[in-house]
Amino acid sequence: MANDSLLLQGNFTSDGNAKVLSLRSDFNWIEVTNYTQIAAAANVGVFYKWNTGMAQGGGLAQTQLGVWSALVAPAGFSVIDSSVQALGAPTTITAISNDAIPVVTAAAHGLITGDIVRITNVVGAQQLGAYDIRVTRVNANTFQLSWMPQIAAAAAPGASAAVRKLSNELYFVPKDRVITSVSQAANAVVVFAAPHNFKVGSAVRFKIPRINNSLAYGMTELNDVQASVLAVSAANNSITINVDTTGFSPFVFPLTAATNMQLAQCNPVGENTAVSLAANSNILADATSNSAIIGVSLYGGAGAPGGANGDVMYWQAGPAFSVN
Repeated sequence: MANDSLLLQGNFTSDGNAKVLSLRSDFNWIEVTNYTQIAAAANVGVFYKWNTGMAQGGGLAQTQLGVWSALVAPAGFSVIDSSVQALGAPTTITAISNDAIPVVTAAAHGLITGDIVRITNVVGAQQLGAYDIRVTRVNANTFQLSWMPQIAAAAAPGASAAVRKLSNELYFVPKDRVITSVSQAANAVVVFAAPHNFKVGSAVRFKIPRINNSLAYGMTELNDVQASVLAVSAANNSITINVDTTGFSPFVFPLTAATNMQLAQCNPVGENTAVSLAANSNILADATSNSAIIGVSLYGGAGAPGGANGDVMYWQAGPAFSVN
């Protein structure tokens, strides 16, 4: 290894779970040493490595006795680039209920609570199509649309209706989010279809559209209004804003799709963080923070590069040139 090929190095104390390392740029190799286990008597892994070309989630492990073995996915190293947004394979949807919280039937969907999905090609309930929605798993074949209001599906989903998991969520924070409900209150409560990352003090602006000159969501009085976030509820995925909507028309999520439908949205507003800091102004109003990372996830536990609880781990990673 050339001396100038080292990219980054560091150390951490394991909690027994997977460890994500955020690196400054791309890398081709990573090596991890379990400093705690080097002095231990047990024949467990102490050196770990991964190079470009090895399987995602794989790698190599060496014990104190010098024996090397292959790590089988997912027990090794998993490369992360959270700026890449890819949709998973489609799973056919066979039903969407009109329960208070809509339930979607999709056999063997493979989703877990907290996953962000997109629903596509729906014939009935077209208003759910093509935007980010957070789900709550019910069982292997059904899931709820966590923060969606009750809908009235105009027809069955259709033969091509599908759900697809989004691999990496939006990495600019706060996020542009689709609104599912707005209360009529002295300080309105706004609920979103997916997690939003707004904070108390964040500045936001609302887009409540008309479609073909007709009301799509109601509450057009809120359109293009800028507001401040007064409170955040993680449980309800909502924000409370400093806008009195008691005299506004009710907000109603559409019952079915309209032609050229535009979504009701809440968008972050603000200035560049560096400008905010230089001006000694509120950085929570910033709308340009990029949270994407290039890095690697180290599988946790004994015999894994993330280490067992209490293990002190040292790592180094860097670029390399391929020579044939």
